[in-house]
Amino acid sequence: MTLSEKSAYLKGLMEGMKLDTETNEGKLISEIISMLQDVAENVSDLEEVVDCISDELDCIEEDLDNIDDYLMDDDDDEYDDYDEDDDSITPGMAEAGNALYNDKGLYDVALRMERPLEVNAQGSYWHSVPFEGEKLKTREITAKAFERGYDGVVFHNVIDNGPGGFSDYLGPAEVYAVKESNQIKVVDEMTYADDGSIIPAEARLDWSNPDIR
Repeated sequence: MTLSEKSAYLKGLMEGMKLDTETNEGKLISEIISMLQDVAENVSDLEEVVDCISDELDCIEEDLDNIDDYLMDDDDDEYDDYDEDDDSITPGMAEAGNALYNDKGLYDVALRMERPLEVNAQGSYWHSVPFEGEKLKTREITAKAFERGYDGVVFHNVIDNGPGGFSDYLGPAEVYAVKESNQIKVVDEMTYADDGSIIPAEARLDWSNPDIR
């Protein structure tokens, strides 16, 4: 029985008992029942409002899920459209095994981070890493880290196969992000300058040089 039904029942009970509403007791009981009816009506109205808000929230949640799916599809499309032979691609990602991806493949690199932020992704994918009570993308966490004065980020136990899924390694690994290009240096046995000449080994770890070679 709802609150409205209970108040209606009490009113009917009072009328059936033929209480004299001219007496003090009768007036008191009549006013109490009248007040209960008003309360019941207000509660009923509030319940309707809550139901409407709940329905609206369900619609908003569904819309947000659709937006999230759309954005994820966009990210996947960017990776699907990635051309490994595109010479315009700029090196910019270091991941499992300190390897750097560019238009020619995976290279071993040395990284320099004096104040890195370390984040445990707990085996999650790059687009939903738990961080400070939220699920964020690695680039969002990296942006926060740089704003707070960190010069790099080390993501532990994260699944990130890079653009187009270039890596065959599908399990959690470590992913590194650095703030400046001079924090990355290629350490291949043979590294070439733009003119085709070999860069001497002693010249490669020049951390003041923004060129990663």
